Amino acid sequence: MRLSNHTSEDDKLDALCLWIRANANKQIGWGELSKVSNLSHTNLIRLFRKINTTPMSFIRRIKDEEKFKGVETVFMTEAFSPINGIDSSRLHKTH
Repeated sequence: MRLSNHTSEDDKLDALCLWIRANANKQIGWGELSKVSNLSHTNLIRLFRKINTTPMSFIRRIKDEEKFKGVETVFMTEAFSPINGIDSSRLHKTH
């Protein structure tokens, strides 16, 4: 993905945020962001101020969210399985 110079700032920000989410499992640095967005380091910082963050903080947050999703899935699968002594069929019954 490479954004056009004619794309509005809001559209660039939306597209870049989506690209970051889609590539969160990869190493993303300033070079990749500049290449994809067609923006300089300074302009990337200015663009992300619209959502009260910096590009690198946004990337860290997305990577942390992805890590948490994985942990949450493992926890929910293991903690509430009949193997661990919890019968999930009983969780929805009322007495």
